[in-house]
Amino acid sequence: MDPTQPYLQQFINTLWTFDKSDTDEELLQTGLFADILARLSRAYVGSQWRALSYLWDKYETGLKLSREGKLNGAEQAFAEANEACHQLSSNPSFGQLVQVAALPAIAYLRYKEARYQEAESLLIASIDSDAQLLSEGFYILEYHRVQQLHNLARLYFRQNRLEDGAQMIAEALQFIIYGHKPSVGNGSGWQEQNTAQIPAQLSSDMLFQLTNETAGLFLAYPDRNRELCQIAFRNLAFADAHTDDEDILQQWFWLKEIYAKDQFNRFLQESLVFLVTQPNRFDSCKLSILMDIAEGVNQRDAYTMTINEAIQHFISKLQISKKQHETCSIFFRQLTDN
Repeated sequence: MDPTQPYLQQFINTLWTFDKSDTDEELLQTGLFADILARLSRAYVGSQWRALSYLWDKYETGLKLSREGKLNGAEQAFAEANEACHQLSSNPSFGQLVQVAALPAIAYLRYKEARYQEAESLLIASIDSDAQLLSEGFYILEYHRVQQLHNLARLYFRQNRLEDGAQMIAEALQFIIYGHKPSVGNGSGWQEQNTAQIPAQLSSDMLFQLTNETAGLFLAYPDRNRELCQIAFRNLAFADAHTDDEDILQQWFWLKEIYAKDQFNRFLQESLVFLVTQPNRFDSCKLSILMDIAEGVNQRDAYTMTINEAIQHFISKLQISKKQHETCSIFFRQLTDN
């Protein structure tokens, strides 16, 4: 008897009994970064705080217009902000703080305009500019620099540079978890002691955003999902989880490692707990695990219509995008034709 068969039967039974993931409130601290940066900046620039806040708002307006597709309006808003910056202060430190908002915002406009090389240069310039302020006590900008690594990955994914994007995600995650310095920019300023000062919930939010968004994006490439996940998420089963989300991510990274090591029966057994117990905001991560299971079963010539029907039932209960559902459903159905 194939030793995998008992695990497969348990897998099928478990998927059919699944109703839906528990709904768990997202606690992303979207305003915490801005609050800390504002407090540090206000103390640093003193009487020039109002001018700095005004300029940040101007660049935020341009960013909002870019997101709405109003690219000419965004270009005009940035031009006005740049002119106002020159008029308001010639202090280099003030100018560097302005760049915290300016460089990523303008990079996004160039991204929307498909001027990808310019966008990449601006994001790298943002990382290097932040490094100078880190030496002045702006520890929170280490978080901002990781955000730009994520934006670089998004930029590469948009250009279908999938390996480059996955590698950038790996560098961001390795830095957050282990303090390994990314290779981006001039290499200065990446200090683990800076991340140690960042509130644990904020770091946890960034880990979740990097992982969940990337895992969801890779679902669009089912034939390369395993390869890309191994680039982005290798060696990330970190020991210390400081939040509930980090504990769940730790489990997911561990499952990915087991699968990469071809310990399939163990992977299949331990995956079931993750699939049916974790909250719905991790549904993209669950679907990624399901694709691994289906691939492993297919490699053993054991993928059947019965397994496919159980998987299709399970994914119908997940809160994923219509595109993700359609892409993965096609992938699973194709396995039955092989």
